[in-house]
Amino acid sequence: MSPVEAAAALGPLTDEQCEEVARWLRLMASGKDEGGGQP
Repeated sequence: MSPVEAAAALGPLTDEQCEEVARWLRLMASGKDEGGGQP
């Protein structure tokens, strides 16, 4: 399950959670995720 899917399942996000999701999406979009794929 991706962070975005997990967040959607939990419901409303805090500002901090939104930042985490946005950061993850930017990593995926840039293709520079150092984790070697989905976390």
